[in-house]
Amino acid sequence: MDVSFADEIEKVISGLTIGQALLKVTTKPDDSELAPIVVKVDLVKHEPKREDIFSFDYAPAPETGRVTRIDFKEVINPILEYIDVPDVTVQKILHELVRRGGSATAGEIFNAIPLTRENRQNNSKNAG
Repeated sequence: MDVSFADEIEKVISGLTIGQALLKVTTKPDDSELAPIVVKVDLVKHEPKREDIFSFDYAPAPETGRVTRIDFKEVINPILEYIDVPDVTVQKILHELVRRGGSATAGEIFNAIPLTRENRQNNSKNAG
C-alpha cells in the first residue's frame, strides 16, 4: 500500500464521527480496486426479544445449572422417531457387494469393511 494513502486512511478513520464508518469494497482479483468510502450508519434501536416465541426446553435447569438429558435423535432429526434407524453395517456390506459386481466371499467383505469384533457382535444383537 502506498504510504501517503495509508496516512490518508489513518486520518480519515481517526476523524470519523458517531454514525460514520469507512467501507472498503472488495473486487474480483482481475478488477481494479475501489477506494474506501465514508458511509453513514443509522442507529438501530435495540428491541428486547419476545420470550413467548423462544423455547427454553433445553436450557439448563435453574436450580442445578445443568442441562437435562436430551434425546438428540428427536432434536436433530425428528423423522427418526417414525422410521427404522438405518444399519450402517448392512449398508456398507451392500455397497461392497455392488462395488464387486454383486458377489463376494465373506472374507472379502470383512477385509474391505473395517469392523471390529465388538461391532459385528453388537450389530448381530441389534438385528435379532
